[in-house]
Amino acid sequence: MHFEILIYDINNLNKGFTSMKFLWTLIFFFFIHLPLFSGDWKPEVYIKNGTFNQSGRVDSLKLIAITSGMQPIGELNGFETKIIIDKIDIPDESPILFQAKYKGATYNKMVPPAPNFRNKPIEIIVYETTSNINDIDIRSVVQVNREDDSLRFIKVYIFENSTNPPKSFLPLSPIEVFVPDSALNTRGQYTQSDSKMGIPLSLEKGNIGRKFDRAILPGQSDLVISYNIQSNPNEITKFEDKILFEKENGKVFLLNPPDMKIKAIDLPPPEKITDSGPDGMAGLKLAYNNGSANIEISGGKPLVRETPSERRVINGTIFINWINSTYGVLAIIGLLFSLSFLFVYNKK
Repeated sequence: MHFEILIYDINNLNKGFTSMKFLWTLIFFFFIHLPLFSGDWKPEVYIKNGTFNQSGRVDSLKLIAITSGMQPIGELNGFETKIIIDKIDIPDESPILFQAKYKGATYNKMVPPAPNFRNKPIEIIVYETTSNINDIDIRSVVQVNREDDSLRFIKVYIFENSTNPPKSFLPLSPIEVFVPDSALNTRGQYTQSDSKMGIPLSLEKGNIGRKFDRAILPGQSDLVISYNIQSNPNEITKFEDKILFEKENGKVFLLNPPDMKIKAIDLPPPEKITDSGPDGMAGLKLAYNNGSANIEISGGKPLVRETPSERRVINGTIFINWINSTYGVLAIIGLLFSLSFLFVYNKK
């Protein structure tokens, strides 16, 4: 049984955000009515090396219960090909995260608490590594939400790893994502290509930005960074932004509400990309000078925030409520929708 929650449809961009709200509600309603698995479990785990397309090995394997947080329930030393884990007592109705390590890279496999998932062998695919960032295609977009006393920034990075044979990108030192020094409530979440699970990030400070120290697996992976900058709707808010590792000469901003004004100081005026992005947001591309821009934002009526929601599991995807509301998660989905349009735009 399979459902896909992220659907990239350029032709339905304008109505995609509303459709996603309906799909999310429908799929969540269905999922919570599946029979749930609890009690003793004896998982059978297979390791495959995706680079060589043969049986593989791991250096370690952790089992973590996803309850109100992340509760470790076991750890194994390295092994090859296959292992049958002795019966483990798992918390009722909890998804289980299998976290494997191989040559410095982490691989996540989440198993939902339903018999049709738990009764099947679990395959974890690992890869050899490369440190060449030229093997990775990177696209990004920034959503800016006007809140009562601040601007909320949601930066989404899409990594496309098309190495052949497939390898995980693991740099010699962590790449850094720029976050201004004035930022508050900085949080991050990373979803690897095949895990469909958002993993919270610590985002330690680096030389210029915040460290992103995870491997980028073959296929598409998503990184989301969120933070606030204090702002008064009646005044101009100034901040700096930098392009550190992205292969772009500017950056796309989605403004919510769309009547906000944005510009890069002493640089060409913003280029309009779309009048109506997800949820009616305005899309503008700002030019940067040598990877840097001083930006001004003004205007816009503060958005109404929805009541915070609990963690949700949808089709094997865990949305951790680090943005504090359902609105925040839907905003991310809206951003991912918008990227399908922006990718096509950038190729023109």
